[in-house]
Amino acid sequence: MNLALRTVLVAMWITVASPLAAGESEELLRFDMLALQRDGATVVSPATWRAQGVEAEAIRGTAEGPQANEFGVSARGLLPEGVFGFSGRSPGEGNYAAPFWEFTLSPRGGIAIAFTALVVDVGAATVLSANDTQWDYALTWSVDEHQARVGLIEGPSVRSKESSAIHSEESKDITIDLSHLPAQENPVTFRITRLSAESFSGVASQRAGWLGKVVVRGEVRRGS
Repeated sequence: MNLALRTVLVAMWITVASPLAAGESEELLRFDMLALQRDGATVVSPATWRAQGVEAEAIRGTAEGPQANEFGVSARGLLPEGVFGFSGRSPGEGNYAAPFWEFTLSPRGGIAIAFTALVVDVGAATVLSANDTQWDYALTWSVDEHQARVGLIEGPSVRSKESSAIHSEESKDITIDLSHLPAQENPVTFRITRLSAESFSGVASQRAGWLGKVVVRGEVRRGS
């Protein structure tokens, strides 16, 4: 095989981020949550895609408080293979310092980003008989130091029909409108915090919730 043909074939296997087109809503950043590493109460997953002009390294899960060790639990049998999530006792009570996932997106090359949407997959599982489990999440950002929600992710509600039997649901492609947010030309950190449902209880081996794919979409605005 000559060198020119080999070069073409190799290039076909390489994914290169194309330049961002100004004024078009497109995928800027993606976390598929496929390669997760746990270090104590911290879970890290690298970005699987980022567009040119966007810098981001990983999404990081962090837990505080008495149930911090139940964040990032993957054994227990409630979560899909390879997935880390929240337990039944680690969700927050409307406290944004409770267990959360967060990531930082930094525009580069003199661009500003007008965010249009966050797209996520979220799941829930339970073994508690005749007891609903719902996992919702608050979306906040660093522009106001995470003081107010900029979006609400409503996760699935599940009910186990019999004790000891695992029942789970996953909601895919939940889209949160971010078009009301002002455009940003500086680094922005988004945080996804688990909220307590109206009724929840149990321990790590009884209830669990997980965050799957996370995708950020937006428009690029170039400086003059």
